[in-house]
Amino acid sequence: MKNFTYHVPTKVVFGSDREREVGQLLRKEGAHKVLIIHGRQCSQCHGLLERVQVSLDEAGILYNDIGGVYPPPTRRKANEGIALGRIEDVDFILALGGPAVVNLAKVIAIGIVNDGDIWDYFTRERVAEEVLPVGVISTTMAGSGEMSAVTHLTNKVQRVSRIINVVGARPRFAIMNPMLTYPLSKAELYSGISEIMIMTMEHYFTHNSTMELTDNICEALLRVLIRNSQTILTEMNNYDARANVMWASALAHNDLTGSGNGEADITVHELQKELLGLYNISSGVGMAAVWCAWARYVYTADVHRFYRYGRTVWNIERDFGTQEEIALEGIRFTEEFFAQIDMLGPVASQEVRDIEFNLEELTDRAMAGRPQLGSFKVLTRDEVQRIYADAVEYLKNYQPVSSSTPTASPMTEQE
Repeated sequence: MKNFTYHVPTKVVFGSDREREVGQLLRKEGAHKVLIIHGRQCSQCHGLLERVQVSLDEAGILYNDIGGVYPPPTRRKANEGIALGRIEDVDFILALGGPAVVNLAKVIAIGIVNDGDIWDYFTRERVAEEVLPVGVISTTMAGSGEMSAVTHLTNKVQRVSRIINVVGARPRFAIMNPMLTYPLSKAELYSGISEIMIMTMEHYFTHNSTMELTDNICEALLRVLIRNSQTILTEMNNYDARANVMWASALAHNDLTGSGNGEADITVHELQKELLGLYNISSGVGMAAVWCAWARYVYTADVHRFYRYGRTVWNIERDFGTQEEIALEGIRFTEEFFAQIDMLGPVASQEVRDIEFNLEELTDRAMAGRPQLGSFKVLTRDEVQRIYADAVEYLKNYQPVSSSTPTASPMTEQE
């Protein structure tokens, strides 16, 4: 077991109509003037912004807002929010929305109280000394960062997306109402499910794990995510299924799934952010393709780990075959699941059909001058380029094997 410190002070307020309590939560945090950040999804959530404003009015809290936030969160929009926050002298940032909104809120919270160009914090030229407090009302089931200290920003001029971890940016509270996810399109919903799964697996696939509890948490989270996602495929507004997926999303991003197992191997994220920066490939689609390509390339570095994944997450029987055969079947089941939720296959391929991918440029940007990348299997530049090539093949040409798509629910209990 690796030494670790687990500190997640975010207060989670979960359930229907809980957003009506936001005024009292802000008052308890000592907020006097709030900058509300919101995007398109907020306007779709049946009067969410209006309900929040009523709650703030009742609590005697002043507010301004900035809307029109779309993914990815950009430097230009961040500067707009930073300028407004400074002019209005706000003391709290409230995000209403999904990953783009939450990430932008954290960036603005950093920028208002720190000097210099906000992009300098993402290039590591500056370090944030202070951060305004942030609260979140989530409207998605994705990597919204409701309980994490991570944020990212896209520089459209340079066509680069960068990630930083700032302890003070971890939200003070997160309000999570599954009903606020009902307006999501299928593409948005399924992309979020893909992100949750990848984030969990980046923590799970480590070498020589001796942290049994953390391994079991990851496996249980993946089983519950898959099972409830399959329920949502046929019952789009099943409240309990959405509640399970929404809670899985928060737990996948709050450091719990990596405690005691050391640093996550974030190779998939590293490669996807360049697909996003250069070609605006949606996170769920890009991550699904990259993970499948990565998994088939690296599984031999620890066949037993992938064997365990196949057995405990997908409930593949021991007598199916050798450890390697079960490991590969677990990867295939994952591919088929991504196809079920349209992150691979004909629907996903429409997003990229006209793109001519420059593998050399993608690889150069992903390596960023480093000789190697990754930890589950340390990858050279040539190996990264091969994974990109395989990922592009998944993006453009993957065909689900419908006759053998996994339809049974994953096991509900550890053997």
